[in-house]
Amino acid sequence: MDLAAESKNRYGPVLDKYLETYGLQLQKARSHPSRGSPSREDIRQAILQLSEPEKVTYLTFETILSLENTELCNNLDLILSDSAKASLPACFRLASAYCQRGSSIFDHAYGFLCVKVIALFVQVGLLSRSGYINRLVELIALGYAQHSIFSAFTTTVYNLMVSLMEDQLDYGPSARHELFGWDKGSVSGAETCLPEIGGCTADQIQLLLARLWNSRAGFLSCGSRGEETLFPGFGGFLCWIWRGIAQKHGLPGSRQNSATSWTQLVELSIRFTLFCSDRDADLMSFVLLACPEYARNDSIINRTNSAVDAQDRGRIAIMTPIKIRSGKDLHIRVVDTLFCFACPSVNYEENIFNIFGAKIERLWFELDQIRSPEQFAVKDLPYFCQGFLHILSAMQNHDPKLFLRLLSSISEDLYEGMGRVLLLPLVSSEPFKTRSSLESLKILLESTSLYVKDMYARTRIEPSLEFPIRIYPIWNKVASQLRFLESFQNEHHEPRAEYITTWYYAWSSAVIWFQGRELLKGILRCAYPRCPTAVDVIGFECAGCHSKRYCSQRCQQADWLLPGNPHNSQCATRFGETRS
Repeated sequence: MDLAAESKNRYGPVLDKYLETYGLQLQKARSHPSRGSPSREDIRQAILQLSEPEKVTYLTFETILSLENTELCNNLDLILSDSAKASLPACFRLASAYCQRGSSIFDHAYGFLCVKVIALFVQVGLLSRSGYINRLVELIALGYAQHSIFSAFTTTVYNLMVSLMEDQLDYGPSARHELFGWDKGSVSGAETCLPEIGGCTADQIQLLLARLWNSRAGFLSCGSRGEETLFPGFGGFLCWIWRGIAQKHGLPGSRQNSATSWTQLVELSIRFTLFCSDRDADLMSFVLLACPEYARNDSIINRTNSAVDAQDRGRIAIMTPIKIRSGKDLHIRVVDTLFCFACPSVNYEENIFNIFGAKIERLWFELDQIRSPEQFAVKDLPYFCQGFLHILSAMQNHDPKLFLRLLSSISEDLYEGMGRVLLLPLVSSEPFKTRSSLESLKILLESTSLYVKDMYARTRIEPSLEFPIRIYPIWNKVASQLRFLESFQNEHHEPRAEYITTWYYAWSSAVIWFQGRELLKGILRCAYPRCPTAVDVIGFECAGCHSKRYCSQRCQQADWLLPGNPHNSQCATRFGETRS
């Protein structure tokens, strides 16, 4: 048998072809069409075979994964039997050997199924340690698993992981680490995880994470077929990987060492969130929160392109706005993370408008839910708005023309949303206090305006005349409200007065976005000569000649009838017809 044929027989087809041909999704839970369901003894022998690398093929993993079928799940106890006492380290060795031959973990069916088996073994081990295995058995007995244990398994793992992650975040080094599988070796004192199925070290978990990250494009490709293509409870598996990285680099509440693994884990968690259920996305919010701040903010601060190739870039571009729009229960911090991860990774020209549009829709969804200042404080929408400015700052440097096109497309909704966010704290009659994220948003707005000013100085581009005509009325409403409120402050309202004054100057800096190099001057002047405001909102124009603009319908009508004004006779439009 030649090497290519031997490799195909052992490692199986390339993964895309395998998933298309055999459709091994957990919700279907069917094995190769030409083979019958394995017996309990077949599964036991497959588990034992893991320790004999030369005998293991992708079909070995398929046999073990038949435990996900409802009709065979009563054999799950085999994972905790004497037959499986060496299974976990054996799987790690098999994954390493496969990748050392030059393959990525998701190149063929073999690597993909090997990771699925590791995930299944780990999670059954954790369910057993915590006693949650009994809950899984109850759900299956009650009929929650018609064809596959996917739903029952995922539900049980979710409930366990919420409890474990809350414990880890609350208590850090003092948390109940044994429930995550960590025991101390009786001889050397070396720490191992899940010794009952052979055990593994933090170094092995870190290496597995690196291999998953190297295959991140394949990971997203699998996920684009549906969450069930991966593994039951995969959100819980990523929580377990986080705990392994924390074992090596520091738990919450202790010093967390800088390591590439944190950033790799954050990225995998983000990619998983793009296609997982809201429940698993909830688990990913725990993982992101439990990683060091620099890792969570890496894609924002460094504007890192995560895409591996054009296909990967396309998947990120398609899946991100879909997830943001569909996941109304998704925490807004996670939405912001998805946004800041996706924007640097996609084709700006083709995809950035849809991603921005999805996030702005979510901003307004959140604003529409606010009924009290307390709700505003809880949501932390100022932080949510910062993501817009981070990406816009990058875009003006990357592609000024596209920056202006995007700004022209979204600016009305964006200015209105940010204006609402900065004015909402002034509504409360309670003692005035604001979150630090509002101060950060203000500083970021000022710095972004400086970047835009520099952009106009170094390029020849200018915003179109139509742009300030649309945006100035919105900007001016917010500025006028701040000036109006400022006039009513006194020495007894120092924090409020300072907030209003500093925000007025920050908001004023944003004029440059739609003004360009030249001052707006006359284009903002109401055409009615008796209008009391020298410069005001220009929301109305004559629908006949389109050459005159007004701050209100009243000024438009008054200008039409003004004695000695030739507008009436020169313009053929009917009385009072305006267009806003």
